[in-house]
Amino acid sequence: MYQVQNCMKKYFILLIHILCVLSVFALNYFDYFTDERLRIEYYLTGNAKQTIFSISKLYKEPIWSGNRKNLVDTFFYGHYRVEVFDSTEKKLIYASGFCTLFQEWQLTPEAKDTYRTFLQFINIPFPKKTIRVVFYERDKNLKYNERISFYVRPNQPDIIKESPNKLPIVKYIKQGNYSEKIDIAIVAEGYTANQMNKFVNDATRLTEALFEKEPFKEMKSYFNVYFVQSPSQEEGTDIPHRNVWKKTAVESRFYTFATDRYLSIYDYNILGQILNNVPYDQIIVLVNTKTYGGGGIYNFYSIAISDNLFANYVFIHEFGHAFAGLGDEYENADEFNENFYNLLVEPWEANITTLVDFNKKWKHMLDKTTPVPTPVKGYENKIGVFEGAGYKSKGIYRPYVSCIMRDFQKPEFCPVCQNIIRQIIRFNTAN
Repeated sequence: MYQVQNCMKKYFILLIHILCVLSVFALNYFDYFTDERLRIEYYLTGNAKQTIFSISKLYKEPIWSGNRKNLVDTFFYGHYRVEVFDSTEKKLIYASGFCTLFQEWQLTPEAKDTYRTFLQFINIPFPKKTIRVVFYERDKNLKYNERISFYVRPNQPDIIKESPNKLPIVKYIKQGNYSEKIDIAIVAEGYTANQMNKFVNDATRLTEALFEKEPFKEMKSYFNVYFVQSPSQEEGTDIPHRNVWKKTAVESRFYTFATDRYLSIYDYNILGQILNNVPYDQIIVLVNTKTYGGGGIYNFYSIAISDNLFANYVFIHEFGHAFAGLGDEYENADEFNENFYNLLVEPWEANITTLVDFNKKWKHMLDKTTPVPTPVKGYENKIGVFEGAGYKSKGIYRPYVSCIMRDFQKPEFCPVCQNIIRQIIRFNTAN
């Protein structure tokens, strides 16, 4: 009797799950949202052990470019998640995962005894009626915990409706309606008004480098790409450890978390203002510099360099982080990220594993004769489980000996990373 009851309970849970999934796929976008975008500006404040969310400003902007069919993210990638509920029906109508620079800062030595505040923003479709917005954060066991919940009324007077910027935009790749494509906005940083031809040439070269790599090459028709000509007063970017300071469009800087090569942006509101009239699903900030470095934050932005010998590699590698949530597959750690992963849980990144729950990763892509873990010798060009990834040499594993998410020598995404990227492209272009 117990087995029968237990079996019935499992089927009941499965049925509920199926009904929830079907209700998500049955959503009609225009029942709940307009063509416009709601940009939510918020603050993350805290230290190594505490995170406080607080809402700053709400902006109504002209274009929501996201997919109109798959409104609820089913990948569950990212350190954070935003969910939007219809306030009347209590129905989940939009969800997305994302990361921030703040979560990385929380791992730095400074965060152990210092509080800091980071300004962030996130976009959702603009609602037709009152919605409830909920932000979640993962704990050390990767379980989501609600951090803040608030209501938004579409006609509330404090939603800012400023006139959009009129920056020149080059529609480099335009292959369809923005709601049916993945829209990439490449933003000029450290290019003066007289250097916009250089910006367009640099952005063209690096965009072509991205679309020479699989699976972007075979799926190029799924993308639109725009070059946003945002002029800077001065050429280049801040390099604090060399006492170099520049007045630039989005105030980028090297030496993030005292790491020479880590290039990032702290004041995201500037970036949001520049893009307030641009359709975008992914942001790439292109910095006019020869200095090596970059950065990528999942479902927010990647930042790359224009003129370094390894500019192509950085552009593609960092986009792998921002677009597909791919984890770094190399071992060498900086002080702030040496304990980035809890080896007692399975990381959310799909291309690395601690083997805690490998069934959720690329196990289905392994040959049945491939040992786990996998030795390098004899498996150089095969999918395996190779130790050394996520800034650690032990306890965390990658799917291929070499990949563009690991080193300069491998100019391609490995088969597992390619598979992840294809899934995300298809999900975000469904119609």
